[in-house]
Amino acid sequence: MQVNTFDQTNNPNPSSTTPNLLSQFQIEEYRRRFLWHGFSIFSLGCIAPLFIPFYTNPRGGLSAHTLGVMLGLLTMAVGMAIPYGCFTQLRTKLLFWFFVPSAYTGLTIQVFAAIFGLTQSFVVTAKGYPGGVFWMEILATIGLRTVSVFILLGAFIMMHGLNKAKGNTSLNLQTSQSHSVTE
Repeated sequence: MQVNTFDQTNNPNPSSTTPNLLSQFQIEEYRRRFLWHGFSIFSLGCIAPLFIPFYTNPRGGLSAHTLGVMLGLLTMAVGMAIPYGCFTQLRTKLLFWFFVPSAYTGLTIQVFAAIFGLTQSFVVTAKGYPGGVFWMEILATIGLRTVSVFILLGAFIMMHGLNKAKGNTSLNLQTSQSHSVTE
């Protein structure tokens, strides 16, 4: 059995061997977008604790800070890993829409939970607080569970793309030469 690895310099039609994969320009554009949003979320996470004295639940404000910093770093890590995976346009769009809006939404829910003293989904940080309005508690619970599902789906897509690459990353494609392996 003969397996040929893809080489951009020797293959005039790269789409024939790797259909629908991102071009180098698209990879760099997605990387830039993930990094920009990652730094934005990270910055918002650093702003959240400035208002701790004004929150109904100050521990929730500290939790919002931690969540914002972690989600910002996660989004940046996804951006940095994009060139090392094997991603189609659809998968990369899904990654973007699973990670970025989920990060902003999760941070927003956590800040509102700290402001309004929500307790149902924030058992550890809201211990000792009476709780918020019922409909706010339900919306926060639904929102946080949805965010968790989307981030997990994004993580699975990311792992699949990184596993699928198996050394054929966009960085290696430019410098590699065509090899034939026989079994």
